[in-house]
Amino acid sequence: MILGIDEAGRGALAGPVVVAGVIFPKTFKSSIFKDSKTLSILRRDYLFDHHIKQKIKYWISVVSPQTIDTLNILNATLLGMQRVIIRCSQEPTKILIDGNRCPSINMTTKMESIVKGDSKIPEISCASIIAKVVRDRIMKQAAIKYQQFNFGRHFGYATLNHYNEIEQNGSLSMFHRQSFKLFKEKPLFHV
Repeated sequence: MILGIDEAGRGALAGPVVVAGVIFPKTFKSSIFKDSKTLSILRRDYLFDHHIKQKIKYWISVVSPQTIDTLNILNATLLGMQRVIIRCSQEPTKILIDGNRCPSINMTTKMESIVKGDSKIPEISCASIIAKVVRDRIMKQAAIKYQQFNFGRHFGYATLNHYNEIEQNGSLSMFHRQSFKLFKEKPLFHV
């Protein structure tokens, strides 16, 4: 009964950070899950809609840009992890978290952070897919409200297109993280 936890959106300029936690059923074959960064959008969506939603128990926490601005991105991510652990309706025997930090939470269950856990532990891989799909869908909805920013394409990450949109609009939207320091130089990659 491993609770695997991962997040999506930590390095973005806009939008929430989404944290997901998952526990597999005892007889579940987990070999179909890989780190979400190695999968196409279509593959992540397929796995989420046809395998995860129907067969796996999961919990999510969506931490708003305003909370990120108040706490900073690390503390906001740790808050999201705490919320997922509290929301978990099952008693895991172990909690495995992608990265190098665990949230402070008073509990007896063993908790461990694993660097690159999303490529090593199937439960964390699955959580990475859930977090990424949920966040991407939130960003696609935000693209409808904030049409001057193509959140459905760059998902709020620091791409050249996103920087150009910020420059053309002359300001950030309310969906941007106001505390994020924009770099003077534009990134060297495109989406």
